[in-house]
Amino acid sequence: MRVQRNLDPELQKVVLEEADRLFPECMARLPLCVALPTGIHPYNKASAYYCDSGLAIVLYQDLGRIAISCPTDREIIATIRHELCHWYQHRHLGYQQTSSVNCHRHRTWSRACFVASSRLWPDVSLEERMFRPFSSVRVGDRVCRTQKAGALTDTELHNWPRQMDRLLADLAST
Repeated sequence: MRVQRNLDPELQKVVLEEADRLFPECMARLPLCVALPTGIHPYNKASAYYCDSGLAIVLYQDLGRIAISCPTDREIIATIRHELCHWYQHRHLGYQQTSSVNCHRHRTWSRACFVASSRLWPDVSLEERMFRPFSSVRVGDRVCRTQKAGALTDTELHNWPRQMDRLLADLAST
């Protein structure tokens, strides 16, 4: 008989270690990590999400199966880091689910990613501006958004930390 394990102690240990590494000043009320090897995400695309009302990181389908069998897998660690940034964004930077701005485009997301990145890569000269992809320029009588040079793109910021490779490579080559 196969038993579904949702609250795996090994998986929760990984969450605790990563939270301590990324946000040591915020260790009160850590989220639980729930691994579901089946199910469909409410948005039908993502394989994980942070639920602020339930104070939980939920891993779905393939990611849930990997987490149950190997909680220290690189993909699981990257996902936990990403979702811990959402936890920090909600719990410590004041992002509200009722905001009209998508959580990945809100200023608190870039701040959470910057704080976590500066702790993951302390030897790299990261600046907070690198985590704000757009600037505004006036073109004639209108204002347009343009990609900032030397910053993560909008897509890279949405997929933090998996998409840090280009920025880290650019900084290493300078």
